[in-house]
Amino acid sequence: MASRYTDTVIDHFRNPRNLGIVENYNGKGITGDPECGDFLEVTIRMDEKSLQVSAVKFRCRGCPAAIASSSMMTTMVQSKDINEILCLTERDVVDALGGLPEGKEHCSVLGIQAIRDAIADYLLFSTALSQGLLENRAQYERMLNGKRITMGPHVCDGTCQTLMKNEPVELREREFSGVPIPGEKYWPNLTKT
Repeated sequence: MASRYTDTVIDHFRNPRNLGIVENYNGKGITGDPECGDFLEVTIRMDEKSLQVSAVKFRCRGCPAAIASSSMMTTMVQSKDINEILCLTERDVVDALGGLPEGKEHCSVLGIQAIRDAIADYLLFSTALSQGLLENRAQYERMLNGKRITMGPHVCDGTCQTLMKNEPVELREREFSGVPIPGEKYWPNLTKT
């Protein structure tokens, strides 16, 4: 654990790699919650034959550690196949950054969760495409109707749990069942293709 931001973290924060949205992406992962903290979107293009990431980009709203972790994650998954990516851990990202200060290591969770969600999204999309259930990504996005595809639980600093305790049960259940992103008002074009 670093006591301050390392030079690598500062570099990835000031000069993030792979920033933006992949053109013609075939996988998208969204994690975090703009209502209560860091928020990340990852888009990927998987090569259909090798099942390797041929392109990856991200958009993040968060602290320097979240942005640097997301940037580092994109460099780590480039040209990797699904199995290699699914074996990556938050610790791998933190180690590649040379450590993160105490209280900031949780930021590495966002990148790993988002890339796993992008892979899950890719697998569902490519399966539906190969089965003839859809013809293109636009049809798939309409089918999802703003819902997220995820391989894991909702990830954040826990603040949203506190905020949601006062919400009716129906709203709490909707939050975890894949309805539109609660903070979409902050990123109105995030899920639009």
